Amino acid sequence: MAFAPVKLILLFAWFLCGLYALKLGDEKLGKRHGAWKEYYNLLALFLGPFALCACYLRGNAWEFILGLFLDKKAPVKQEIPVVIRDAKGNPLADSDDEHGTLTFLKRLIYDAVKKQCSDIFIDPKNDAYSVRIRVDGAIKVYDMLAADAALAVISTVKVAAGMDIAEKRRPQDGSFSALVEEDQPSFRVASVGVFGGEKLTIRVMASDMGQRKLETIGLSNDQYRIISSAIRLPSGMVLMCGPTGSGKTSTLYAMLGAIDYNMKNVISIEDPIEHVMPAISQMEVNVKAGITFASLLRNALRQNPDVICVGEIRDEETAEIAVHASQTGHLIIATLHSNDNLGTIDRLMNLGIPLRSIAATLHVIISQRLIRKLCPHCRRKAELSPDRKAFMEQYGFPTENVQAPQGCPNCDGTGYLGRQALFEILVVDAGLRAVLESPDASNTTIQEYVDAHQTTANIAGQALTLVSGGITSYEEFERVTLNI
Repeated sequence: MAFAPVKLILLFAWFLCGLYALKLGDEKLGKRHGAWKEYYNLLALFLGPFALCACYLRGNAWEFILGLFLDKKAPVKQEIPVVIRDAKGNPLADSDDEHGTLTFLKRLIYDAVKKQCSDIFIDPKNDAYSVRIRVDGAIKVYDMLAADAALAVISTVKVAAGMDIAEKRRPQDGSFSALVEEDQPSFRVASVGVFGGEKLTIRVMASDMGQRKLETIGLSNDQYRIISSAIRLPSGMVLMCGPTGSGKTSTLYAMLGAIDYNMKNVISIEDPIEHVMPAISQMEVNVKAGITFASLLRNALRQNPDVICVGEIRDEETAEIAVHASQTGHLIIATLHSNDNLGTIDRLMNLGIPLRSIAATLHVIISQRLIRKLCPHCRRKAELSPDRKAFMEQYGFPTENVQAPQGCPNCDGTGYLGRQALFEILVVDAGLRAVLESPDASNTTIQEYVDAHQTTANIAGQALTLVSGGITSYEEFERVTLNI
């Protein structure tokens, strides 16, 4: 009896520890194993003190003990909603994806499509490979891969694109497609051997490229009226110019989509075909097989077309055939690499087209740029330098609402979200034709006539309007207009 109080105290302490263990066990179990819950409660009540002692000695012991009683399920692997299809349209099998190569590629494609990126770059950097993506014109690092993992990813892409995986030095190109939830983008792949390994560039083609409407791509009312009238002409040339990545192809597809196919036979010559448009006849360039822009354009003229779209005028032969076709009752819509509208005229002259022929066939030149818009969630008021403020005020642009980028999760810390197209249109009217046909025609006389007689807004003025409205930053204005 001498130890009875001590026994009672120990028994009471045991009981309290059991209740506490029962409480913890109930919190851990929740609603799982409801049919066996009473047995778990009894075990927690009687074995709880041992578990609490173990928890005191070992931090994760409670989870360990519960794991003995709980039927642990293996973690559910989250399926990435991406199906990669090879060049023939067959889905890639993921049964042998032991090292997670296909899983990484699916995640990369999913993120690239959701972030609306335009390019993916995989290139060697010392002993590793850098995976970068271009979003809104800016390149940022997506991931760094070990050499063996990167080579496996490159091989998988090359297999999907129908390229030779054994050839690592000679340049190759191919294409594949994917199903990303509701989107069906396509991808153009180019590989080349570089110092340290093989570089892979993947161009992301948006699935809605051919569905964009001419009235929704960012044209002003005057610009829309000019372009709509130009694509209804029976003959002549409509040219688009701008650097790579300026959105020319998207605008070109929007122009093709605005043509009345019930009345006109339309043929498109592309390298490569970036979006299938069932209403028109699309031809693809294959230089290896001797199928060039010039040869396809020559053959297209035998198909009695009303409108011919030329993906790019690159050489003298293509330029000469296009000008000849525009003089014989065909409307030619084409792109040309040049910085601005006057540069397009110079480029045609360098390709051997005389000014008189340019004046007789050319109707409209469209210059295009893409400017990044500030993220509406994090933009802040900008502090303009005196020189920048004076520059804007000199041309009549207010500076009170000028904004600057800051960065937040919505824009991945860049401060910019989305882009807007800027257009500058040169109309070759009767007065400009007279200037082009005059013996003393030059860039100066052409520019003087345009400044005096054509009042359509230029790219620099549109960019400054966006700056003063807080839509974009002054830095973006400088970047876009640097070489204009």
